Amino acid sequence: MTAVRDFRSSFFNPRHGTIGMVTWPSMVLFEYLAPIVEFAGWLAIPAAVLSGALSLFSVAAFFVLAVLAGAMTSLVALLLDERFGYFNDPRETLKLLTIVFVENLGVRQMTVWWRIRALFGGRTTRQWGDMERRGVARLAESA
Repeated sequence: MTAVRDFRSSFFNPRHGTIGMVTWPSMVLFEYLAPIVEFAGWLAIPAAVLSGALSLFSVAAFFVLAVLAGAMTSLVALLLDERFGYFNDPRETLKLLTIVFVENLGVRQMTVWWRIRALFGGRTTRQWGDMERRGVARLAESA
């Protein structure tokens, strides 16, 4: 929310080139507004089913398609990372492949809820508190 407010002058501003005309509007649409749309869907879909506007079969089919689309996106990201050799242990890769499908059954919903709270929760949700910076080498030493 802070970044959207602070950089609102860049939104569809031709003086800012590609960032102002494409990148920033895309970020606002997909990163800022997406949790609002998804959360609204949590309310609209059950209401549509209860009113008879949607069948349970349609909702179930759409849910399966949404999970598969999310899984495909995550799998492509994993394959791109694997191309650079980030995963050395096959068990690590197997865990990530499992998470690709599990993330849509609770984790995604929690993340959307956190993002909604961050957008509308007031000052208390925007305070990070004390954060200690840790470098990669220091993390490796503590592991």
